[in-house]
Amino acid sequence: MFLGSAHFDLARCVKAAEEGRLGLGKTKCRIILLELLGDFAKCDEFALVVLKLLTPNDFNITKTLDGGVKYDEYGIRLPVTVLDEFGLTQETWYVKFTLREGTWGEETYCLSLHPLNDPMNCVGGRIVPSNRDWP
Repeated sequence: MFLGSAHFDLARCVKAAEEGRLGLGKTKCRIILLELLGDFAKCDEFALVVLKLLTPNDFNITKTLDGGVKYDEYGIRLPVTVLDEFGLTQETWYVKFTLREGTWGEETYCLSLHPLNDPMNCVGGRIVPSNRDWP
């Protein structure tokens, strides 16, 4: 792996999510998304939309957690159309996920998916926490 490259192939992660093999962290990830979106189905729908929007330029770093599990971190500025669709004001988002083997094959598991809290230096440039300006 060279500097600036993700550990997991983004296309494989998106494919698993599109095929219904998407998991969201049951603690902080789900709590934050539920608070913002209101129900589990919306949370899953939003996570899939965000994953499909990610590009290699949104990649930040790969981290290894206790036990050797690797996660790729991304930061993304969501388009206005997505903000409108989900009724969100938070433009920039933090995404941390892994691709793991599950009962039905590969599963994309998002440990974190929440508004960006701190500036992030992604491959395509620095992004900072920001909210949409609307009346």
